[in-house]
Amino acid sequence: INTEYMGILLCLIMKLLTSQRLEEVNEILSERLHGVIGRMESFSCKAAGTDKRTEAKLDQELQHEVAKSPLSPSLAPAGTSPFGPLSVAVNRKTLIYLIETMNIMFSDYDFSSLREHNFAHLPLADVSQTIDRVLSALSPDYFASIHPFLYGVLAREILPEDCEVFSYIPDDEVAPVFTESLDGFNFFFFNRKLKRLLFFFVSVPPVAAVDMADLVSVYGLDGIIGLEAEHNLDDDAEHGVHDMEL
Repeated sequence: INTEYMGILLCLIMKLLTSQRLEEVNEILSERLHGVIGRMESFSCKAAGTDKRTEAKLDQELQHEVAKSPLSPSLAPAGTSPFGPLSVAVNRKTLIYLIETMNIMFSDYDFSSLREHNFAHLPLADVSQTIDRVLSALSPDYFASIHPFLYGVLAREILPEDCEVFSYIPDDEVAPVFTESLDGFNFFFFNRKLKRLLFFFVSVPPVAAVDMADLVSVYGLDGIIGLEAEHNLDDDAEHGVHDMEL
């Protein structure tokens, strides 16, 4: 398959969704966690009209590739693939969504050549533990203060308990941004019922952990946090959304 052509097709399928809550999370990640590279973005996987034809064309290309590569990992038994075999249409679609998300989020790189062996399927409990570990390591008190807000946004945006969660396995040749860091994570929360995907990415360069500690020691925790009262999710009950424990 022509990966440049595949990349062009991919850009026509996913739709980036806007949300005030996500903007607030990204403000925290980019401005208040000093030195950290991070984003949380939501995408619609609902294709219509031209998008449906584009998706069908891309799916045909992927099927053709699988058929021509009998030794490809794409034909591995279902138990060894995070999606199941690519001979199944829904598995190919999931892979396409993840690749497109990567191409949108990291437009300086081309992820069109990625296949299912470049991803891992993760239990939700492991995902929660990783998020807590990475962010709390920067500043335990700071993370404790934003924890309810962060998980509340996840609950309202994507309903993680109804999701399959995947992670890209970093490849230094494809995207050094994933490997040139002290710590981090990347998670794809894919909700089939909502036909929506949320991508949560954090990269902690070696300098970030040091800078965060220095900032807290100089300015104090209150000066670093500065979270506005509206960040609280006290209105969740009113909107029928409750706090979630991942």
